[in-house]
Amino acid sequence: MRNTIALSLIVVLVQFTGCGGSGNGSQSATVRILSTQFSPKVLTIRTGDRVTWVNTDTSSHKIVSGTLLPTTNPQTRTPIISINQNNTFSPATFQANLGDTIQWQNNRVSDFTMDILDETSSLVASLQFVRSGQVIQFSGFPTAGFYTFQQRNNPLFAGTVTIFGIPNPNGAFQSRTLNPGDSFTTEFNSPGTFNYFDLNEADPNRSFITGKVIVQ
Repeated sequence: MRNTIALSLIVVLVQFTGCGGSGNGSQSATVRILSTQFSPKVLTIRTGDRVTWVNTDTSSHKIVSGTLLPTTNPQTRTPIISINQNNTFSPATFQANLGDTIQWQNNRVSDFTMDILDETSSLVASLQFVRSGQVIQFSGFPTAGFYTFQQRNNPLFAGTVTIFGIPNPNGAFQSRTLNPGDSFTTEFNSPGTFNYFDLNEADPNRSFITGKVIVQ
């Protein structure tokens, strides 16, 4: 009888010890820093998880929590980007500030549909040119970032626009300067949405690479 009771206690203790552990520990996630974006741009984790940013670019970067704000002096930018008959845009690369207006002109002999895509290839807007010579203005970029504009369903007929914002850090976290191959890790111990950006140390008043961590 005494041996039976002792064996039962051992079984209970083993079962109790086994209940507490695996599945409740924190996890780690990795965000790669590329030349024009974070990958992934939006990351969803659990409370208590850690995120590590790894600089896989050839240039240095710096992670700063906060947002990039629109310009306080929005402008209609020139030159007007030409949509050419030879399946090119000119200029093919363009820069503007968040809140500025960019213009495209259809210099083809037929109508033209142009899509604007963000870094994740998600559609931001479609512009429909219904005649040659038509100019369309657009200022609806949702955030600072690196965007592609292209003929619908034709990524070979494309150009890019970099939209800069004004850094607005909030002090939640910040890395040192990350040289190629360096990494930075922080732990998220409360739920919420944490926006961050890559501080352009060459010109700290304007940056364009943004990311988001959603902690559940």
